[in-house]
Amino acid sequence: MFVYFMAILFISISFLLYKRYIPVFGVPCREVTEGHLTNNDILLDIRDYTIASKNPVNGSFSIPAPYLNRYMSEIPGKHVHLVASDRLEKNWAIRVLRKNGYHVVGYSLAGCGCQ
Repeated sequence: MFVYFMAILFISISFLLYKRYIPVFGVPCREVTEGHLTNNDILLDIRDYTIASKNPVNGSFSIPAPYLNRYMSEIPGKHVHLVASDRLEKNWAIRVLRKNGYHVVGYSLAGCGCQ
């Protein structure tokens, strides 16, 4: 019985770590410029309001990451370019958006640029 409990605990912890820390492949890092976005792409800023207000991104639709599940239905399109503050936020948001039928065409990390 103890072995089963430890196996379930290990699988649960591994799954939680995977969802946050393992990078999402297939989504390129792009700078936020007019040339990379098409008319169908929505620029979605998932940074906190206080951070986003200090360094705003012109033309972005702002939904902070903690509110993404609640207000996802208000995103006007299905093709999304993310602006996130760190890699954890980016990984989590891409997985949530993909799970709900959105196509993430790229991301940008505010302050870091693309390496």
